[in-house]
Amino acid sequence: MIHVFGDSHAQVWKGTNAFGATIRPKMAGVAVHHLGPALAWNLMDEAGTAPGKWGEAVIEILQDPQTPATTGIILSFGEIDIRTRVVRSAIEQGIGLTEAARPIVDRLCDFAALLARKTDVPVILFEPIPSASDSNKSFIPAYPITGSELERNLATESFGQMARDRAAQLRTDEGVKVYSFGVFDDFTDHYETRSRAYRDSIHLGAAGFTVMRTRLHELCQDHGLDQVWAPFASIQPCTPLARPVDITGALKQSLSSRREGFRFLDAPKGWEVALWTDAEEAAHVDLVLANAMPLVRLDLWAGPGDGATPLSGLEVLGGMALNRLDRLTVFPDLDPDAEIGKDAPPVSVDLSGQPPIKILQLRRAGHGDICLARLRLVALSFDRRYPEV
Repeated sequence: MIHVFGDSHAQVWKGTNAFGATIRPKMAGVAVHHLGPALAWNLMDEAGTAPGKWGEAVIEILQDPQTPATTGIILSFGEIDIRTRVVRSAIEQGIGLTEAARPIVDRLCDFAALLARKTDVPVILFEPIPSASDSNKSFIPAYPITGSELERNLATESFGQMARDRAAQLRTDEGVKVYSFGVFDDFTDHYETRSRAYRDSIHLGAAGFTVMRTRLHELCQDHGLDQVWAPFASIQPCTPLARPVDITGALKQSLSSRREGFRFLDAPKGWEVALWTDAEEAAHVDLVLANAMPLVRLDLWAGPGDGATPLSGLEVLGGMALNRLDRLTVFPDLDPDAEIGKDAPPVSVDLSGQPPIKILQLRRAGHGDICLARLRLVALSFDRRYPEV
């Protein structure tokens, strides 16, 4: 199994434009671990001698008995450091962009060397991709940017070159299996970013993955890394037979109303929602699939509601359009003393045997709330991107 670790840019290694924690790679032998907004700087501690916050997270996953044995590791870090820190640091310290990026590269390579020694498998650095184009005028708070496109891309180019040089030095001088490659030249014109292959203003999409995969193949051929390339050699988007899968992360939702402070479909941590309405409309939630699928079951975890049995009497409707929904089932009266919350056993309803369904609706008759702690929708699919249940 090839394990990919990194910030949100690691997710493109799934080989799909679909984005989310529950989406699985198209390649059967690849596991992608999106750690969060992880900085390369924090892979090592302040002294640079031991794993830092994100380095510890990587090692913890690899040491988990549930983690499949690894034959290679890809690290995808650095884009956030460049986008938010390098230009500012260079100006504040009165140094050049290359000098400002060098300490970040050193920490990334130090951690890669530590990991290679610890696991005895090849560790490959996927260098930061070209930075967000200045032609994108919208500001997204989740993706702060400091410095111009040209400044950030010059720093990105320098970052990649330094990573390749340091990786070569580690192999030559210390015999450590660390390698580095990137796609900077494939997606820039004179330090301006070619955004056509980007899924959004920041991340490469499936078109970018095609180029990444080619460059990885070249690296593996140059260095005899057949065990790293093997899972990427064949894209397997579908399994041989349909199997039950969790499609919750791919749902879109619409609520009759929402109580302040509650979250909905916050995968993979589960979600909380409380719905209520006035006398003219029943509380409901619509779950919309990207396309019609044969459903298997619906698992619900009750949330804290006004009643002792918040799921009792909840109707489940389904169909191809909101104005043509059929009643599929209704939750029976439940034990008023039953445990509730995300850690309690779910209440399940069987949805098998129905024609493919695109829209599922949960509806509360009368004027009560719908109070849920978590939901899971299971369907039959060949699509490898959905996790099997």
